[in-house]
Amino acid sequence: MPWTILPVLGFVNRATTARAIEALSSPPPEPIFLATVRWLSHEKIVTIAPRAPQERTLTMDGAQRKMLMIFFAVVLLPGLAAAVAASIRIRA
Repeated sequence: MPWTILPVLGFVNRATTARAIEALSSPPPEPIFLATVRWLSHEKIVTIAPRAPQERTLTMDGAQRKMLMIFFAVVLLPGLAAAVAASIRIRA
C-alpha cells in the first residue's frame, strides 16, 4: 500500500489519510460541541490589574533647560523644515 506524508498526521497510508480527511471535514457532533462551549464558558480568566497611576515630575536645572532649547533650535526645528521641504520637492 503506498505511503504519503501529511504534515499534521505524519506517515500514514492512503486509506488512513482518507478517513482522517473525512473525519476532519465533517462537523463535530452537536452534543460534544455544545459541551465544549459550555465548559469553556465556565472557565475563569486570569487578569492582571493595572498599576495605580503615579505623578511624575521632571526637574531640570538651568544648564539642562538651555541644552534642551539648543536641541530644539539647532537640531529639531531645522530637521523638521528640511523634512517638509524634501516631501514637497518629492511630490513636485
